[in-house]
Amino acid sequence: MKKVLEAIVQRELGTGVPAAGSTERAAAGHAGVLVALLAVLGLVLASCTPGLSGSTPAGPRDTRLNTTSRDQGGTRGPVLAPSPSATPDRPGRGPIPDRDKTGQGSRAPRVVTATNSVATFLSFGWTQYDSINQVFDLTYAPDGTLWAATGGGLVHWEPDSGTYTRHDLSPGRIALAPNGTLWLVIDGELWHFDGTTARFVMAPGALYGPIRSLVVQPDGTLWVATGRDVRRFDGSDWRDYPSVAGASMLALGPSGEVWAATHEGIGRHQPEDDTWVFYTEENGLPGRNTHVISVDPEGQVWAYWPGEGIYAMKGSPDDPAWARLEDPCRTRLSDLAFAADGTVWASSAGSGHYPGACVAYFDGEDWVETTQGQGQSATAALALGPSGQVAASTSQGLAIYDGDAWRLLRDGPTTASVTVAAVTPDGDAWLGFGDNSVSTPGGGLSRFDGQTWEYHLDGAEVTALAVAPDSALWAGAGCTVRRFDGTAWQTLVHCEEELPPGNILDIAFTPDGTAWVANGFSLASYDGSTWTVLDKLANSIVAAPEGVPRMEGLWVSGWEGTPDSMYVARLDGSSWEQYTVADSAAGSFFPSAITPRGEICGLNAGQGLACFDGGNWSSADDWTIHDEAGGIGVGLGQVVGPPVAAPDGALWMVSPEGLIRWDSQREAKDGWTLYGQGADGTRLKPGPLAFGLDGEIWVCLLYTSDAADDQWRV
Repeated sequence: MKKVLEAIVQRELGTGVPAAGSTERAAAGHAGVLVALLAVLGLVLASCTPGLSGSTPAGPRDTRLNTTSRDQGGTRGPVLAPSPSATPDRPGRGPIPDRDKTGQGSRAPRVVTATNSVATFLSFGWTQYDSINQVFDLTYAPDGTLWAATGGGLVHWEPDSGTYTRHDLSPGRIALAPNGTLWLVIDGELWHFDGTTARFVMAPGALYGPIRSLVVQPDGTLWVATGRDVRRFDGSDWRDYPSVAGASMLALGPSGEVWAATHEGIGRHQPEDDTWVFYTEENGLPGRNTHVISVDPEGQVWAYWPGEGIYAMKGSPDDPAWARLEDPCRTRLSDLAFAADGTVWASSAGSGHYPGACVAYFDGEDWVETTQGQGQSATAALALGPSGQVAASTSQGLAIYDGDAWRLLRDGPTTASVTVAAVTPDGDAWLGFGDNSVSTPGGGLSRFDGQTWEYHLDGAEVTALAVAPDSALWAGAGCTVRRFDGTAWQTLVHCEEELPPGNILDIAFTPDGTAWVANGFSLASYDGSTWTVLDKLANSIVAAPEGVPRMEGLWVSGWEGTPDSMYVARLDGSSWEQYTVADSAAGSFFPSAITPRGEICGLNAGQGLACFDGGNWSSADDWTIHDEAGGIGVGLGQVVGPPVAAPDGALWMVSPEGLIRWDSQREAKDGWTLYGQGADGTRLKPGPLAFGLDGEIWVCLLYTSDAADDQWRV
């Protein structure tokens, strides 16, 4: 480490003349349709995205601690087998209030196996599949195991074997105490976890702001940084330091000294008089407002300023000099950490100009990135193990670096933002993931067979899924169409070869087996050997099943390249009939489903559900407009996802109130049902839908249900 710093100082400072002394402060207590479609898609994604990497997720759903062990071995992933529940702990009197989260049984679902599918349900009809793959924070234990705060709970990993234990707690941040216990931030509150029982310590109001960082000194003293100040807890009493304003991150030196990144510069706690000193631009730093800080094994401080780079301390804290390093990731850093040998590592979650993750280390001369071409997702936090291991928190799992490449430890859905869903005839559910922000790359495909998870097309932007008549799965991955036959993937077409440029937006199959692909800039068909491109700017496709009166053929929505040129077109055999959306009795219209009685239905933007019976396009007599779900009092103007037809002919829609089912074969005023709650009583946040062969429904990756009438009871 000393050699690294000396090299930096020689390069950046020349002679390394120290800066001025520190100042001390004592503590005092596409136009038209494309825009509309993107807006709809944005609402759908927003409804099923609980948070980005690095945010604090919602707190626990109940007061029980559910502990589950899982094995990551095998190509299909772990077997989901619950371990015995933890024994309740009754804490005695003391400084920590008695508000326990104890293990009192499991919420494991009852599983009903049907032909070619698995239908799961709880007493309310829903089964939740939590994902541990979105990692918010992590820390190494002395034995080389990893604790991770994830979207699916608190997880304890054994990296070598790939096994883990999941605890039914939902922390956003964690810190390991020397005695092996954990401090947790759960829904903005401070908790303590001894491996069996989690006990509430303090609420946000008592901490004067959100908890941004935790560190624990060798003697067990806890330090907490909030949006307002820094506080210290010695096990019985709290000490407040209001002068440490806006602390965003805390760091410990090798002897347990406490440093802070604040609005007022780099802060250092002086235990001899219990005060803080600050280093600012007066000491050679680029400013006062810093966000990331870490301390190397030699006790030297490293801090990051957005747009300025990293500043490393040379010399003693009483007489420091600062060396500047270039920004390693060309974008805002999220963490700095040090290996046992002193090597500094940096991570970034990306930005609008430089999307994707960056994890890099400094070799004494230059920064070396380790993630290029490896499909690594946004990285929020780093942890360095006792034997030189490197771990990174991502939105696709816990990433471990072995010196040559990254590997992911994961179980469950790939990321938090599902874009499309499909169920193949073998009963497997496929969940596709796209870009939910400029900083998070696509998450590929997650495949679930009812017991285990499997991962495909890592890093791809999956925007369309469809099951072909031969049971193969077709996927739109960016601007490429790919086919999976159950064993291997095949690339069928690429936008810069057979198709005009543009991401694949929709895939559908007509009864004769012809595949149709829309990418916004074109509509293409594939007969099994040849691609044919039509001169249509198509966004979505609806193929009528056989035997539906008046609806035979292919229905396409698109536009002609100018505002007010939205259209709906129907291919009946070899001829096209085109309708101008502005001329319809419904006004704006985005077709998405065909009912058994011969209507094509879709969203009537801002109004609700519109259905056309195939008669006179401009006649109100041939349209049915539903502005409200009859009998349940839910307006349909806020429906955010296109209606999807279930195997029984019912239409399902996504609304802010939950899922809406309409039996389209009944009278317009009847047949409406609202499913607004999940198994734990929380409101559903549904998104894309898919149906299995036996009618089970998959919704936004979080919930499934058996759709039999006698089992839909919310």
